[in-house]
Amino acid sequence: MKTFFGKPGDPPVVTVADGGKTRTLRGDWGWGRNTTRGGALAKAILVEHLGDEAEATKYYRRFMWRTLAGWDGEKPWAITGDEIDAVLADIRESEKESARMRAAVANERPPVADERGHDISPIRMKS
Repeated sequence: MKTFFGKPGDPPVVTVADGGKTRTLRGDWGWGRNTTRGGALAKAILVEHLGDEAEATKYYRRFMWRTLAGWDGEKPWAITGDEIDAVLADIRESEKESARMRAAVANERPPVADERGHDISPIRMKS
């Protein structure tokens, strides 16, 4: 199981440990709320973890906001493959729930009044 480690610095260093072997992920990384480089790191972690760039691209923004954005940019961090899987499972479950809610809303009848309280049904003219 892979574990990812981040160490702040200039530049920050991100490594991945897998089966006793450690290697550095190359890139211009950042984490925490005050960075513009968190998306690239989130995507790199997911590509490495999932082995599927298309799936990583689908989830990396939500993964970033649920993990990296909450990490202190001045402190080291670590995240395991199991922790990544748990975050992805939560994202996928939220996605399913959102789809159910969108379907329910799509099946609702339109409102019978506008925001001012006026009836929006067609006006019937007397002949």
